[in-house]
Amino acid sequence: MHLDGNQLTSVPAALGRLSALDVLGLRGNRLTSVPAAFGALAALTGLHLDGNQLTSVPAALGGLTALYVLDLSGNQLTSVPAAFGGLHALTDLNISGNHVSSVPAELGGLRALRRLDLHWNQLTSVPAELGGLHALERMDLHWNQLTSVPSEIGGLTALRRLDIHGNQLTSVAAEIGGLTTLTRLDLSANQLTSVPAELGGLPALRRLDLGTNQLTSVPGALGGVITMKQLVLSSNQLTSVPPQIGWLSELKHLELGSNQLTSVPAEMVGLIALKRLVLGSNQLTSLPAQLGGLTQLKQLLLGTNQLTSVPAELGRLTSLKRLDLSTNNLTSVPTDLGRAVQVDPNKPTLQAPGSKRKPAGA
Repeated sequence: MHLDGNQLTSVPAALGRLSALDVLGLRGNRLTSVPAAFGALAALTGLHLDGNQLTSVPAALGGLTALYVLDLSGNQLTSVPAAFGGLHALTDLNISGNHVSSVPAELGGLRALRRLDLHWNQLTSVPAELGGLHALERMDLHWNQLTSVPSEIGGLTALRRLDIHGNQLTSVAAEIGGLTTLTRLDLSANQLTSVPAELGGLPALRRLDLGTNQLTSVPGALGGVITMKQLVLSSNQLTSVPPQIGWLSELKHLELGSNQLTSVPAEMVGLIALKRLVLGSNQLTSLPAQLGGLTQLKQLLLGTNQLTSVPAELGRLTSLKRLDLSTNNLTSVPTDLGRAVQVDPNKPTLQAPGSKRKPAGA
């Protein structure tokens, strides 16, 4: 039964008598409550209540033992019934976009759960019991008020994606290094001053976002994540980059803009797959000639630094399509750069000293 996208303010409790009902769609209405009688829909596998005005849901829904998908996103919920711990068949639980300040420990009993979305709420903590969700593949906790995540999260051995950006984290548990199937980790827009070296033990990680924190350094152990494709370290307080970063031979995208770097290591020549390198808005006074060996590089952003010269070896970057050297202290540029950058005359991409164009440094 699909009643999505109407203007319903209520639904009759008699719907709870539809014992063979498989899916009930009520998304995008104006519901302020749900009948407790819905807890009798023994065959229900999908219940979609997202995009309403619900301030609570009945604990009786915890009796829907056949339910696979429960979507409560985009409502005005302030709490989640502990009875939801009885939804043993549930694989997808979405409570995002509400006003929930805590979730019950009983959710840790959802052994079949594969996706848990709690983003955009008012959570200040999550229970350690969530570490028992051994089937979980994706957990979204971004845009809450979390100051920490429990170390038990490191026991989620099936987890592939963990998103905690936009919180108030000041540290990360070393146990996260045990997430051996994790491919994406987003810790950006927090208050981190350091990250554990154990992150370098994530053997499947492809994307790591640590941007917009307060990091003054990153562990050299990150160089051990040879599967990494994208690494974001922009908008921190980094004064240096560990030379081990050059071990990331599969890295395609590296963002180091808006830090306090005065130099970058020559070992970055090992980034043989790199296509985009962002170093704008730092304090660079020189560049290693070895950067000329990054032959796959298509974008090199160096705007808003203190460069007085650039090495002629950059002329070897024959794949380059965009080079930003704006807002530096250059008095000349090597003539070879003109041969390296593949400039489209209709879309100029070579930004020279004194350019009025806003630099793309971050």
